[in-house]
Amino acid sequence: MFDNTLIMDFETTGLNPFHDTIIEIAAKKFRSPDNYSTLVKSKNKLDTKIVEITKITDKMLEEDGISPRSAAHGFGKFIQNSFDLSKPLFILAHNGNSFDFIFFKNIINKFEFELDIRYIDTISVSKFVNPRLFSHRLATLCHPNIYNVANETAHRAMSDVTTTEKIFEKMIYRRFTSIEDVYNKIEFIC
Repeated sequence: MFDNTLIMDFETTGLNPFHDTIIEIAAKKFRSPDNYSTLVKSKNKLDTKIVEITKITDKMLEEDGISPRSAAHGFGKFIQNSFDLSKPLFILAHNGNSFDFIFFKNIINKFEFELDIRYIDTISVSKFVNPRLFSHRLATLCHPNIYNVANETAHRAMSDVTTTEKIFEKMIYRRFTSIEDVYNKIEFIC
């Protein structure tokens, strides 16, 4: 029903998915402890605004980061080992349509295997489930009056992934029977 579902998030050197690069990858299999997380080295120094938002520093990337190639390879191995690639892979991200999915599409060009991907932006799910909400930002959905989910380290990739998972779980509760049902109902919501 929801077994071939991946939740992911990227932290990057900026907000432009066509010019900026990934500095952190996090991904998790929905309703499973299986996950992948890594910092990614950057050729350029981080802008102070990005450091402020993510709390990721150049020193952290230098000491704990791996090369973009190694990060993409590790991410690909995680997907291969955790999912049934003979079936469609449903990929969830909050604000995925205008951000994460664009970065992901650049990464999958490096994979040595084919994927049948179905993208689900959890903002679209929120618009479907919460049509009266003014904002569908992750921070808004975390609010105690909405889904009451704590995001302890917002704008760190794995924290955003687990927060997205918790909110998605609450949004789909008693509304959808399968991940295919979610995908079919929100496919054209922007």
